[in-house]
Amino acid sequence: MASSASNLEVSRFTSFSKPSRSVSPTGSTVSFSSFSAGNQIKSIKITNVGVGSFVEDSDNKLPLKFAEEYRDLRVSTGDLVLALTRTVISAGLKVAIVPDSYNSALLNQRVAAILPNNRLISSIFLYYYFRSKYVNKYVLSNVNTLMQPNLSIKDLKKMPIPFPSLKRQEEIVTNLDSLFDKRHHLQTMLENSQLHNLKSSILDAAFKGKL
Repeated sequence: MASSASNLEVSRFTSFSKPSRSVSPTGSTVSFSSFSAGNQIKSIKITNVGVGSFVEDSDNKLPLKFAEEYRDLRVSTGDLVLALTRTVISAGLKVAIVPDSYNSALLNQRVAAILPNNRLISSIFLYYYFRSKYVNKYVLSNVNTLMQPNLSIKDLKKMPIPFPSLKRQEEIVTNLDSLFDKRHHLQTMLENSQLHNLKSSILDAAFKGKL
């Protein structure tokens, strides 16, 4: 999955909805404290939500009894999770897709889940939308910056969501995947070239007695 924001042209879409129709945002106000690597139920903390990536760990597990007690905070593979504190940092928006390994995990405090209605919108398209400049701008205009930047569930629920046809969504995702694959390939080539040049410089300096 691409780690950099996509330049999705939101203005080109004619169909928008409030999240209640195409997606269902939900957030947790529960701050769990019974974490242990020996427990059975995984939890998603704010530290698990990176900029375009999900950060896995082995310590955020809760007792089995929490699975039923907090079933309303359960997320599924393919749902999006969003950090509600410091939502936007210099690297971008802290949003990620829930991986298979965290299916049925419970949301911890200050983490929101965006649950796509698969009849209207695909999770990958939704992910790319949340990585767009439009969402970044929307979040920046709505975060509370009095102390530390916080986004409320209320403002998240107000954010319009585009939903072109599923066929069109698939085309957009395919095009973006292709573009990001090419970008990653070019970045790898550049890094390898720079590494080669660095090694050559070090060897040159060593043979000249400059090290």
